[in-house]
Amino acid sequence: MSNKNESNILDGVKEVGSSGRRRFLSAGAIISAAIPVGVATYSTGLEASTGTSNIHFFKALSDALNSHQLSEGDTVFIHQATASIISRSSSTYYRVVYSNYTSPKSVELHPCNVNSELALLLMHGDCINLNQVANPTNINNVSNLLITGDSITTGGVIDIPIGKNNVSSRAYFRVDGHNNFVNRTILGSGKAASALDFSKANGADSGVVFEPGVFYSLRDLAVYNSKSDGVAQLGGEFTLDQTTGIAWNHAYFADLRVSYNEGDGVSSGRGFLGTYSRVFASHNAGHGFNMQGLHTSLRFDNCYSARNEVGYKINQAFYSSIGSCASDLNSQHGYEISNSHSLDIAGSGAEHNRKSGFYLTASSTSGENKNISLNSVFGFNNNSANQGFANLLHLKSEGGKENTATLINSASKQSNSAHLIEDVIVDGEGAYLVEGFNDLPNGVRSQRGGYIQHLPKHTVVPNKSVTSPTAICRLLSPQGHSSAYGGELMIQASNGDPASSLNKNTALYKIAVCKSDNTVFVEQQYALGRIEGAGRSWPSFSWSVENDQLIATPINAANGQFYFEVLGTGFVKTTK
Repeated sequence: MSNKNESNILDGVKEVGSSGRRRFLSAGAIISAAIPVGVATYSTGLEASTGTSNIHFFKALSDALNSHQLSEGDTVFIHQATASIISRSSSTYYRVVYSNYTSPKSVELHPCNVNSELALLLMHGDCINLNQVANPTNINNVSNLLITGDSITTGGVIDIPIGKNNVSSRAYFRVDGHNNFVNRTILGSGKAASALDFSKANGADSGVVFEPGVFYSLRDLAVYNSKSDGVAQLGGEFTLDQTTGIAWNHAYFADLRVSYNEGDGVSSGRGFLGTYSRVFASHNAGHGFNMQGLHTSLRFDNCYSARNEVGYKINQAFYSSIGSCASDLNSQHGYEISNSHSLDIAGSGAEHNRKSGFYLTASSTSGENKNISLNSVFGFNNNSANQGFANLLHLKSEGGKENTATLINSASKQSNSAHLIEDVIVDGEGAYLVEGFNDLPNGVRSQRGGYIQHLPKHTVVPNKSVTSPTAICRLLSPQGHSSAYGGELMIQASNGDPASSLNKNTALYKIAVCKSDNTVFVEQQYALGRIEGAGRSWPSFSWSVENDQLIATPINAANGQFYFEVLGTGFVKTTK
């Protein structure tokens, strides 16, 4: 057995700070020349101080182990650390057990160098910091980062180095058994600072892969150039007794960039209670976010998806939410929702997607959508491929499958006149939209048995000069056309601003309208107030419909400026 006099810089884990993160010995700690104490036994000195940990400890220890060709049963004593027992678990790994810790710890280290395969087995709150590798000026290279766990594994933080880290295989976070990967945090120094680059990876593996676990998080880093998905959350079939299946839950992803991967940016199998906050998914060959399989209590918060296939492809999400997110310049839809129930989408937008901004689909293959809520969403210049998709929202059902949604307080804008299309399209029997209080300048359309229920909104026409028959507002069907409609119109007319508390002349009219075969039938049901036309300022009118415009004709002496408030109910919609 050889013995070399050499010094190596190391860091050693010292204690857990009040924040819960384990504090480290500083880079000034020294592992001194290994001095024989007995057969295959060595003693090293340790200059202890607190500070920020780095990889030097692991590299130095690995070099020391390798240089001395230690074998199973060999022992190393480190100053201020009670006997650490070294055993060779295989031809390529040493196992180090630190017996002075409150709970047993073991770390598996490749004995050669940091650029070789490195595996860490973390238990009971260990924290491993991979920052400041042996030569921080060089591009980091870790061929395979394998984090494993077992039934008693809890806690721990893995710090990803600053800089571009070339990974020649996948960073794979594996758990044996159901939901055992407990309370793990994978942490970088910011998505513009710490990156895992899989461009040199072998095979077609995804980049960062999580097998099902509990309370794990991935934060503050970037994942690039995976041969498959950038980040993959595996989820198996799940049964209530948990005997035949597994699923992840309580996952937290934040401040990530996942880009230029050959599959999806982020993909997920069956899982529950997941949060995605400020995740940037762009330039992926697949979808930005691809959630397949049963998910409940998902939350997307302030995420961005651009230049992927679908920005957010959500299948089978129940009581979940998408809030303050954006989806732009994707080759398909901004958001595609299927087989989901009680999904809330609020304050989110879609711009310049080649198909629709928001696409809800139902069929015997994809399943049904029920009670999808879109509130304060925005679409701008979608359908850029001019393939007949609605700019803002497109519902499509096949085979009569239920596809129900509400659209409230939302807006749609289109500036490209060559690709102008309806803002909303509801297509196919089973597709049913309740919409109201929206800004939809290019209108809505239902087809093939799709149906739109309009929440009535007052049409207010201020300070209108009426000296002869005058058009007040337009009438049309809630389905978006004007070939047939019917309902009741409640009309309040006055010679003063409705907002004014001053005395004014007012009249109230209720009329029924029905259009059939290009003929409009109008019947006044009642009229109250100043209806006789005794003076110029009296709002006295008779009513008719011409070319789908509601016409007010002054009676007797009525002649001047008037205000009109019109409410359509039933199956007629009013608009300016």
